[in-house]
Amino acid sequence: MSKTSAAAFLAAVIPVALFASSGSAAAQDADVTWTNQATYDCLRYSGSRSDVWTNPRGKDYACRTLGGSLGEIQWHDDNSNLENPDGAWAEKTPGSNGRCLTAYEWTVYLEPCSGPVNYYEQWYEEWDGNYKAFRLKNRQSQRYLTADDNGNVGMAWWANDRHQLWK
Repeated sequence: MSKTSAAAFLAAVIPVALFASSGSAAAQDADVTWTNQATYDCLRYSGSRSDVWTNPRGKDYACRTLGGSLGEIQWHDDNSNLENPDGAWAEKTPGSNGRCLTAYEWTVYLEPCSGPVNYYEQWYEEWDGNYKAFRLKNRQSQRYLTADDNGNVGMAWWANDRHQLWK
């Protein structure tokens, strides 16, 4: 193989190999639920409220859609209409009036999705092979979605903690 053809081969193979090893999204343009690996409850929201939560550890909700004050659990993974797309996703509530999961500094909430979806509303779904779960990293803050044992959801720097892992 000549140097020119070897260089062309490597130029074609390396990007494919890097893409294949970078991990994949939990779902591609599909409905998902996110179960926290410490509380074993789903990421929830309710109606027009802007807050998100999981239920306290030890409650046996098993990620069922309970509605009302106990919240809905269905999210829509969407990577269309993003500001400067780079592999991030928007976590939206389903439906035509879907709202986006948003992080600002240490706080997580829902807001009407921007057009295009801005960095505060974009999330990287980083696969953690050790825990066999995803870390949800906000594009703007570079912090991770975290749930505590009381059901509160916020942002934190990566701490190698199951409270920051989602399936």
